[in-house]
Amino acid sequence: MATADIDDALQEVFLVVHRRIAEYEDRGLMRAWLFSISRQVSSHYHRGIKRAESRHRGLISSSPTDPEELVARREAERLGRHIPG
Repeated sequence: MATADIDDALQEVFLVVHRRIAEYEDRGLMRAWLFSISRQVSSHYHRGIKRAESRHRGLISSSPTDPEELVARREAERLGRHIPG
């Protein structure tokens, strides 16, 4: 995870805490409640990163290197057809 992503995730934790502070019940440790929120935000960010990487890999692996194949694929997409690749 890049530093900017960590900063974004930390800010998201603070926003979630701010939105949900009224739901906090003083029966348990606040530290455990904060950890739970942090874990959920972290999981959300990791899933998003994995989805983005998967999409990126799919684009790279399906990108033709042959200019004629590239033109054929673009034309097929324009016509709404699928060329297995």
